Amino acid sequence: MNAITPTPGIDKEAFDRAANAVRRLCGWHIFPIIEETITLDSPGDSLLVLPTKHLVEIINVTIDGTTYPLSDFRSSPDGLLVKRHGRFPRGIAMVTVTMKHGYEKPTEILGVINDMARRANESNLTQLNVGGISVGATNSATPQSSEWRIVDELRLGPLP
Repeated sequence: MNAITPTPGIDKEAFDRAANAVRRLCGWHIFPIIEETITLDSPGDSLLVLPTKHLVEIINVTIDGTTYPLSDFRSSPDGLLVKRHGRFPRGIAMVTVTMKHGYEKPTEILGVINDMARRANESNLTQLNVGGISVGATNSATPQSSEWRIVDELRLGPLP
Protein backbone atom coordinates (compact mmCIF):
# COMPACT_ATOMS: atom_id res chain seq x y z
CA MET A 1 0.00 0.00 0.00
CA ASN A 2 3.00 2.32 0.31
CA ALA A 3 3.12 3.99 -3.12
CA ILE A 4 5.56 6.50 -1.65
CA THR A 5 9.20 5.62 -1.15
CA PRO A 6 11.29 6.59 1.87
CA THR A 7 13.78 9.43 1.94
CA PRO A 8 17.19 8.31 0.58
CA GLY A 9 19.17 6.62 3.33
CA ILE A 10 16.04 5.29 5.10
CA ASP A 11 15.57 1.52 5.05
CA LYS A 12 12.37 0.53 3.15
CA GLU A 13 11.37 -2.06 5.76
CA ALA A 14 11.78 0.47 8.58
CA PHE A 15 9.77 3.00 6.56
CA ASP A 16 6.97 0.46 6.00
CA ARG A 17 6.91 -0.45 9.71
CA ALA A 18 6.73 3.22 10.69
CA ALA A 19 4.02 3.93 8.09
CA ASN A 20 1.96 0.99 9.36
CA ALA A 21 2.39 2.17 12.96
CA VAL A 22 1.14 5.65 12.03
CA ARG A 23 -1.78 4.16 10.10
CA ARG A 24 -2.76 2.10 13.16
CA LEU A 25 -2.51 5.17 15.38
CA CYS A 26 -4.66 7.21 12.99
CA GLY A 27 -7.23 4.50 12.27
CA TRP A 28 -7.09 4.70 8.47
CA HIS A 29 -4.64 4.22 5.57
CA ILE A 30 -3.77 7.99 5.05
CA PHE A 31 -1.96 7.49 1.72
CA PRO A 32 -2.10 6.88 -1.20
CA ILE A 33 -5.48 7.84 -2.69
CA ILE A 34 -7.48 4.61 -2.97
CA GLU A 35 -10.98 3.57 -3.93
CA GLU A 36 -12.63 1.72 -1.06
CA THR A 37 -16.08 0.34 -0.32
CA ILE A 38 -17.11 0.43 3.32
CA THR A 39 -20.27 -0.61 5.12
CA LEU A 40 -21.36 1.51 8.05
CA ASP A 41 -23.79 1.28 10.91
CA SER A 42 -26.27 4.15 10.97
CA PRO A 43 -27.49 5.92 14.11
CA GLY A 44 -30.55 7.18 12.20
CA ASP A 45 -29.34 10.75 11.62
CA SER A 46 -28.97 12.72 8.41
CA LEU A 47 -25.17 12.74 8.92
CA LEU A 48 -22.67 9.88 8.62
CA VAL A 49 -19.01 10.18 9.54
CA LEU A 50 -16.84 8.30 7.06
CA PRO A 51 -13.55 6.78 8.30
CA THR A 52 -11.29 9.27 6.51
CA LYS A 53 -9.72 12.67 7.03
CA HIS A 54 -9.36 13.37 3.30
CA LEU A 55 -12.36 12.46 1.17
CA VAL A 56 -11.65 12.92 -2.54
CA GLU A 57 -14.86 11.61 -4.12
CA ILE A 58 -18.07 9.75 -3.32
CA ILE A 59 -18.64 7.16 -6.04
CA ASN A 60 -21.69 5.26 -4.81
CA VAL A 61 -24.08 5.19 -1.84
CA THR A 62 -26.33 2.22 -1.13
CA ILE A 63 -28.83 2.31 1.73
CA ASP A 64 -30.36 -0.98 2.86
CA GLY A 65 -29.67 -2.52 -0.57
CA THR A 66 -30.93 0.40 -2.69
CA THR A 67 -28.50 2.61 -4.62
CA TYR A 68 -29.32 6.32 -4.46
CA PRO A 69 -28.29 9.12 -6.82
CA LEU A 70 -25.27 11.07 -5.61
CA SER A 71 -27.35 14.27 -5.86
CA ASP A 72 -29.21 13.05 -2.74
CA PHE A 73 -26.05 13.64 -0.67
CA ARG A 74 -23.52 16.29 0.22
CA SER A 75 -20.04 15.50 1.44
CA SER A 76 -17.10 17.34 2.92
CA PRO A 77 -13.37 16.72 2.45
CA ASP A 78 -13.23 15.86 6.17
CA GLY A 79 -15.33 12.75 5.59
CA LEU A 80 -18.84 13.91 6.45
CA LEU A 81 -21.71 12.55 4.35
CA VAL A 82 -25.08 14.29 4.66
CA LYS A 83 -28.38 13.00 3.30
CA ARG A 84 -30.06 16.07 1.76
CA HIS A 85 -33.62 14.97 2.54
CA GLY A 86 -34.60 12.81 5.47
CA ARG A 87 -32.32 10.56 7.47
CA PHE A 88 -30.29 7.44 7.01
CA PRO A 89 -32.26 4.50 8.49
CA ARG A 90 -31.07 3.33 11.89
CA GLY A 91 -29.39 -0.04 11.94
CA ILE A 92 -26.34 -2.22 11.69
CA ALA A 93 -24.59 -2.30 8.28
CA MET A 94 -27.31 -0.15 6.70
CA VAL A 95 -25.16 2.11 4.49
CA THR A 96 -22.49 1.09 1.98
CA VAL A 97 -20.32 3.85 0.53
CA THR A 98 -17.77 3.57 -2.25
CA MET A 99 -15.33 6.45 -2.06
CA LYS A 100 -11.91 7.66 -3.09
CA HIS A 101 -9.92 8.95 -0.17
CA GLY A 102 -6.44 9.51 1.14
CA TYR A 103 -3.59 11.84 0.29
CA GLU A 104 -1.43 11.69 -2.81
CA LYS A 105 1.67 12.91 -0.98
CA PRO A 106 1.11 13.99 2.65
CA THR A 107 4.37 15.86 3.22
CA GLU A 108 4.09 16.46 6.99
CA ILE A 109 3.18 12.90 7.96
CA LEU A 110 5.81 11.51 5.58
CA GLY A 111 8.37 13.55 7.50
CA VAL A 112 7.17 11.96 10.74
CA ILE A 113 7.28 8.48 9.19
CA ASN A 114 10.80 8.99 7.83
CA ASP A 115 11.99 10.31 11.21
CA MET A 116 10.43 7.33 13.01
CA ALA A 117 12.11 4.94 10.56
CA ARG A 118 15.46 6.71 11.00
CA ARG A 119 15.21 6.46 14.80
CA ALA A 120 14.28 2.78 14.57
CA ASN A 121 17.32 2.11 12.36
CA GLU A 122 19.64 4.06 14.65
CA SER A 123 18.51 2.18 17.73
CA ASN A 124 20.78 -0.75 18.48
CA LEU A 125 19.05 -1.44 21.79
CA THR A 126 17.71 -4.98 21.80
CA GLN A 127 17.13 -5.51 25.50
CA LEU A 128 16.83 -3.24 28.52
CA ASN A 129 17.67 -4.49 32.02
CA VAL A 130 16.58 -2.57 35.10
CA GLY A 131 17.06 -4.27 38.44
CA GLY A 132 15.68 -7.78 38.10
CA ILE A 133 13.47 -6.90 35.14
CA SER A 134 14.50 -7.52 31.54
CA VAL A 135 12.44 -6.10 28.67
CA GLY A 136 13.00 -6.66 24.95
CA ALA A 137 13.09 -3.46 22.91
CA THR A 138 10.90 -3.07 19.82
CA ASN A 139 12.33 -2.60 16.36
CA SER A 140 10.18 0.44 15.60
CA ALA A 141 9.91 3.95 16.94
CA THR A 142 6.91 5.94 18.05
CA PRO A 143 6.22 9.58 17.30
CA GLN A 144 8.06 12.07 19.49
CA SER A 145 6.15 14.78 21.35
CA SER A 146 6.55 17.36 18.58
CA GLU A 147 5.28 14.83 16.00
CA TRP A 148 2.07 13.94 17.83
CA ARG A 149 0.42 17.19 16.64
CA ILE A 150 0.75 16.00 13.04
CA VAL A 151 -0.45 12.48 13.88
CA ASP A 152 -3.41 13.90 15.83
CA GLU A 153 -4.52 15.98 12.82
CA LEU A 154 -4.93 12.76 10.83
CA ARG A 155 -6.32 10.59 13.61
CA LEU A 156 -9.95 9.55 13.31
CA GLY A 157 -12.13 10.52 16.23
CA PRO A 158 -14.71 8.23 17.78
CA LEU A 159 -17.48 7.31 15.38
CA PRO A 160 -21.08 7.80 16.54
